Amino acid sequence: MAAQSKTAALQHTAPEVQELLNAVEFMDCLSQSGFSEISSIAKLALYHLETSDGYRHLDNIINSEAEQVGCNYVDDAQRRRWDAQRDAQRAHRETVEA
Repeated sequence: MAAQSKTAALQHTAPEVQELLNAVEFMDCLSQSGFSEISSIAKLALYHLETSDGYRHLDNIINSEAEQVGCNYVDDAQRRRWDAQRDAQRAHRETVEA
């Protein structure tokens, strides 16, 4: 009897099997796309390491490429933090010099 209940538990309906097949196919699609993007980024990084510019901060490589064609992302919050930091440094210098 125990064998029968195990067999019954392993039986799936056609919609369940199709749902599983769809999930596996979707995971395969995502992995192929993701691995392709990772490969492209790695190739870009390696290309840049062949130039003196490539030894700047590696996280800026893609941004630098995007800037050259006018398609770079600008993090406005980061820019505001940089501005605030410069303002604080300027105020500190003025205090020290006074």
